[in-house]
Amino acid sequence: MADVVKLDQKPESKKRDWTPLSPDILAFLGLPVIAVIGILFAIILPGLSYLRQQGQVGFFAVALFLGIVGICLLFLARLPLYRRKQFFAFGPGQLDATHRKLYWWAYGFAVVSIFMLVKLIFAMWASVLIILPPPTR
Repeated sequence: MADVVKLDQKPESKKRDWTPLSPDILAFLGLPVIAVIGILFAIILPGLSYLRQQGQVGFFAVALFLGIVGICLLFLARLPLYRRKQFFAFGPGQLDATHRKLYWWAYGFAVVSIFMLVKLIFAMWASVLIILPPPTR
């Protein structure tokens, strides 16, 4: 009878624990993440409201789209390095010619996106300075 295996028991390797941390530590570490997300939304939502009032949502959407395309191209360009488990190699030096071109196109898209977003930030900042009245003494 030593060969009998109970069906309700799971082997040690089949546990559903995906982290070695206890639930209270996970909750403690999760609170700052929730706070950071809340702060980011508190910063981004008024900016989007301002962009809608000024009619700049399309410009923002194009900048965001170019940034996302740049990130996707960068991932595709670095995919051969990821397959070789070289996650922290910097620069396109270890890439072949095709992936090197893709790498530079990715950075081109990202730089254009960054310039467009910086232009929007400066436009919002300048309009806030113009709208606010000068300080009284």
